[in-house]
Amino acid sequence: ERSNLSPALRRMLRKAASPSPPRRRQALPDEQELELRGQVRGLQALWNKLGYRYEDLQRLRNLHLSNRSLGDEDMVALSSVLDGRMVQVVELDLLGNRLRDASLAALAAALQRGATPHVTHLQLGRNRIGDAGIKALATALSEGAIPRLSELYLNCNSIGHEGIAALTA
Repeated sequence: ERSNLSPALRRMLRKAASPSPPRRRQALPDEQELELRGQVRGLQALWNKLGYRYEDLQRLRNLHLSNRSLGDEDMVALSSVLDGRMVQVVELDLLGNRLRDASLAALAAALQRGATPHVTHLQLGRNRIGDAGIKALATALSEGAIPRLSELYLNCNSIGHEGIAALTA
């Protein structure tokens, strides 16, 4: 079966799944906020920019991936990374990417599986999310996927009456 992921993203995921030799590197402090804004793009650049082993990402509390041009493929990969490996994340910022309904459906499915139960802040503004994506998110929220959520930003998307109705139901 042929994968829909880009070759670079497949290499990154293979490398992340393979055991890494032990490195002497200072661990990330529990409360350190990692904000990667600027010219780097996509998840491959995220791993390269971090310079940490994949296992070190399990300690992140604030994951800022705004303005990275992340699309559906990247969101599927991110959802698999979040799934059970980054349960400590409290802030997830995906502002200003190319996320569409399929992206949000992948994220909502990961949330329903308990990927990030401690999230209090979810930023999804300035994307291309429509009613179908919002309905998937609304379903996850109504099932208690992220019970600590206190801030949800959906500004500048393509949400219509159906999406709003799903969120307020």
